Amino acid sequence: MKYLILFPYYKECTIFDRIVKDLQVYSGPYHFDLRKGQGTIVHDVRNALLTESIKIKKESPELPDYEGTIWLDSDIECSLADIIHLIELKKDVVGLPYALRGDESKYNAGYIKDGDFIHLALSETGLKKVDGQGMGCRYISMKVFKKIPPFWFWPSILEHNGKIQTLVEDWAFDLKARQHGFDIWTDFNRPVGHNTKEQKVNQLEQDFRRVLSGLNEIGVFINRMADLITQQNETINKTQERLSAKTEQLNGANQTIRRLEEEIKELKNPTV
Repeated sequence: MKYLILFPYYKECTIFDRIVKDLQVYSGPYHFDLRKGQGTIVHDVRNALLTESIKIKKESPELPDYEGTIWLDSDIECSLADIIHLIELKKDVVGLPYALRGDESKYNAGYIKDGDFIHLALSETGLKKVDGQGMGCRYISMKVFKKIPPFWFWPSILEHNGKIQTLVEDWAFDLKARQHGFDIWTDFNRPVGHNTKEQKVNQLEQDFRRVLSGLNEIGVFINRMADLITQQNETINKTQERLSAKTEQLNGANQTIRRLEEEIKELKNPTV
């Protein structure tokens, strides 16, 4: 059976190298193809990776169908053994849990109750159905993607009794999967590592880039305003020069008028 391992990442993808190394000594019954994609918006990368895989299959129908996909995020610490474990659980949608970013006492897996997210504690055990989980280490059967129309991964809004919550793309996908009749499973007996430090560094770098972009925009605006002020100053200077010239002309005209008045006065009242 053939499976596709997909690696969305922002900057580095060390987990890809780890899986490649494991595959070099693997001789089991499963065949794996690997594909990775880079981008700053993770749900766009996920959709692009899956779209490209489906396109390749359509253009080459002689290629065998994939049984399913395995999704591995760049900040997850796992091995090929974890991937095989997911496959052999024989579930359409199943993942391995990892610590939640921002609250490492809980897993990025759990339930939605009354419009709130209930993340399960690290003490949770067993293979359990959940409402949602992170995409960091996940198996999804191809039959799920054939039933759910694209785009598969996209944030959405959850509304309950006037309360509005944002669903990130992984929990939003799980909601769509459940609406199409698929259960979401998490094996809490086999958690994987979550390199939150690397994730925080990546997030800080993205924030820094956004700040730099904002500063560049401010700099462009300031330069534009400076150019306008310079142009206005040049206009003011030219206006002042023209005003000075007109003032000189007026002074000259006034002197001419006074001279002519004196001449007229002299003609009317000639001096002896």
